Amino acid sequence: MGNQISKSMFVLQYINETYLIAWAMLCVGLFGHNSNCP
Repeated sequence: MGNQISKSMFVLQYINETYLIAWAMLCVGLFGHNSNCP
């Protein structure tokens, strides 16, 4: 059970990091700077 939990946490962390990178790239691509980014 512990292995299952740590595995899902790893997946969530991976998705979160990928989302943040994609969001940052989208902001830079659309606006040219980060003024509209949180």
